[in-house]
Amino acid sequence: MLRVEEVARLLRETDLSIAQAGRQVGWCSRNRATEAFGQATGMTPSQYRRRLAAWTHSMPASMSGSGIE
Repeated sequence: MLRVEEVARLLRETDLSIAQAGRQVGWCSRNRATEAFGQATGMTPSQYRRRLAAWTHSMPASMSGSGIE
């Protein structure tokens, strides 16, 4: 589960591709990263990133960390 948590963090905080994030935690292929992430979270890394982006864009500016209210 630690690898999945680290990939999730990398997807949130960087512009790394799914394959690059997977390699950062020791998975040798995008397919393995996608499979393991999906088993642990119920969604693909791409779905996670899209949902995160949608959630971030829909929150009030005061909650987004931008400091703009």
